[in-house]
Amino acid sequence: MSTRDTTASLSSEGGGSQESEEQTEREDNETVEETEEGEGTPGLLHIVTPDRLREIGQQATWSVSSCKLGFDVAKLTDDSVDTYWQSDGLPPHLVSMQFQRKMKVEGVWIYLQYSRDKSYTPNRISIRSGTHFNDLQEIKVVDFVKPNGWFFIPLNDVSEFPFRTFMLQLAILTNHDYGQDARIRQMKIHSPVEMPVVAIDCQGSFTSPTFKMYSYIR
Repeated sequence: MSTRDTTASLSSEGGGSQESEEQTEREDNETVEETEEGEGTPGLLHIVTPDRLREIGQQATWSVSSCKLGFDVAKLTDDSVDTYWQSDGLPPHLVSMQFQRKMKVEGVWIYLQYSRDKSYTPNRISIRSGTHFNDLQEIKVVDFVKPNGWFFIPLNDVSEFPFRTFMLQLAILTNHDYGQDARIRQMKIHSPVEMPVVAIDCQGSFTSPTFKMYSYIR
């Protein structure tokens, strides 16, 4: 699987540009609010998950390569952007998510806040996928420029088929301003909702000859 470089580039503008952005977001079925304008890359304040997606982070076993006392892995999924996980050591810093079965993954949301975390803010991250720690392969690299807010890293574009995996790993390669330890305030994993297939027989039996001829696939 080849590496794909992606630069996070969400910009906040007024007037017609903002209307165009809102229309694009609606087309992508993601309802969001922008952060305040400022230096760097503005992200999104809130995520409203559409019906076609579901959050599957609670189904994963989360682990990190290190953490500072009081800023452990649980802070990544406590639904508060005022708390954060902080590493404790030399990069790369790793956040791993393991599932008990192979899961379809639409993408990963990550909340970063350069305005508060400064040199602790990741500058370049790598997304890796595999079945366990020993066979992980890099599938995407993302660069950030002083990010503030929620950022979506799509994974459904790494192949022509729906992306499925037993394990994801986010590796923080470098931080802003040559920082050593890193902070991430929140993470979420989104998966497409699988719609149940309803057989015709479940709807009852047809009685008229005209309808019966369409009851079975020939």
